[in-house]
Amino acid sequence: MHSTKPLISHHLLRHAHALGAYAVHDETFRNHLTSLVPPANSEVAAPTSSGVHPLFLPEDFMQAKQRLTWLLAELRFCPSPERAMAYRALMESNVRTEPVDVVLGVVGVAIIGPTLGLIKKKKKRRSIVRVVVSRDVTDQATAAELTTKATTALVRSHLLSAGGSLHRLEPEMAEWFMTDQETKAYTTSGSELQSLAPWLSDAGLPFASVYREERLCALAIPPTVSDALELGTPLTE
Repeated sequence: MHSTKPLISHHLLRHAHALGAYAVHDETFRNHLTSLVPPANSEVAAPTSSGVHPLFLPEDFMQAKQRLTWLLAELRFCPSPERAMAYRALMESNVRTEPVDVVLGVVGVAIIGPTLGLIKKKKKRRSIVRVVVSRDVTDQATAAELTTKATTALVRSHLLSAGGSLHRLEPEMAEWFMTDQETKAYTTSGSELQSLAPWLSDAGLPFASVYREERLCALAIPPTVSDALELGTPLTE
């Protein structure tokens, strides 16, 4: 049994909020954003948001620019009211305030304040899909099978949100799909995995899940989520 967190209804607004939040802290990107996005229409209802989780912010100007280019292209497929709402989200978003360290069992989240997206890296981060498998699955072949199924479920959900077109995938997911499709697998206890799913959902972070006999066995997390999110022990260890 497969289950995927819905991406169609909210994934564009999620990106709009994240880019708007990133623009608050990056003047160069803010200028770029305002040169491309129409002024917010005050008659359009402001989209509700509890703030963008730092783990979903772009890491630098180039990543933000790529996501914005993709988002504006996707908004062309949306009805005018939805497009206007996304424009307003781009201009009015904010970063969610989180504790410096959020710990969920041994699954930790390393958050460096609300400016996580401004961290400069010498080397561009590769697009990697990460999968967490329950440690209760002790058979290596079964763990590998669950990793494949979770990754497939994640790809399916993103293709669904992109209308079935590879060319409309989010930039990091498109890069992953069209290059070497690198996947990293991790293990954690069954109880920690059960806690991780609602935590990701509450944080507004996308994921796909695999169940067996109504029990969560694996989660796949796309490369749009920062690798500052710690996911247990690498499966190869």
